[in-house]
Amino acid sequence: MKTKLILSLTIIGLTFSSCKKKVEDLQQSANDNSLAESAFNDIYDQVENSYNSSTQNKNLTSTCAVITIDKPDTTNFPKKVTIDFGSGCTDDRGITRTGKIIADITGKFRESGTVVTVTLENFTRNGNAITGKKTITNNGPNSAGHFVYTINVNNASITTDKGTISWSSGRQREWISGFDTKWPNISDDEFLITGSVAGVNTLDRDFSIEITTALNIKRDCKWITAGVVEITSELGQTRTLDYGDGTCDDKATLHIRNKTKEITLRH
Repeated sequence: MKTKLILSLTIIGLTFSSCKKKVEDLQQSANDNSLAESAFNDIYDQVENSYNSSTQNKNLTSTCAVITIDKPDTTNFPKKVTIDFGSGCTDDRGITRTGKIIADITGKFRESGTVVTVTLENFTRNGNAITGKKTITNNGPNSAGHFVYTINVNNASITTDKGTISWSSGRQREWISGFDTKWPNISDDEFLITGSVAGVNTLDRDFSIEITTALNIKRDCKWITAGVVEITSELGQTRTLDYGDGTCDDKATLHIRNKTKEITLRH
């Protein structure tokens, strides 16, 4: 009986430890994905804002970078945009960047068929070293009249104080609000994002993500404000992450079996 009792307690302990590990793994994947999403959304915003500020001869108050465009006008393409943050500067949102963002642009952002290819050189954001390539293709308007963009991120890595995130994504972005409001009045821009992600979290475990309810991105918010994703971990668990009702905050709810856990998102 004593042997059976010890064996039973050992099995219970192992089961509890395994479940705890799976929960921690899923939570880490959710946080790491949120960090990657925010970083690469911000990288594209820097390109668009820098291009518009330079070609329209308007000051860009949200960045302290040196912006160089090989053809500084609104008509001649293709163009190369280089955004140089030097050894570090902090914008009016409290985000500190170093290094360079480089974009090759084939046409105007709002014209069907335009392709923007973004690469990084010695780039960091809030102390996280980031590499990878982002490609944005303007597919033109859909049946609702909203412009849709294909957005791919390949071979990305984000080195943080907790470890390194490997990240690739394939997305569709639908521009649902603010399209008719011209730059620099972009705070009303709003997007719906669909697609999937594959990555390795900072615990060095594979994960994949499928968006089941479109993610809501608002230009004036640091975080994803709404939408639901399914996260599948290397340990064989699939759980859902709910970003909320559209409120701009750093909270999301992780659903695990019949339990929920609120997590704080990184950016």
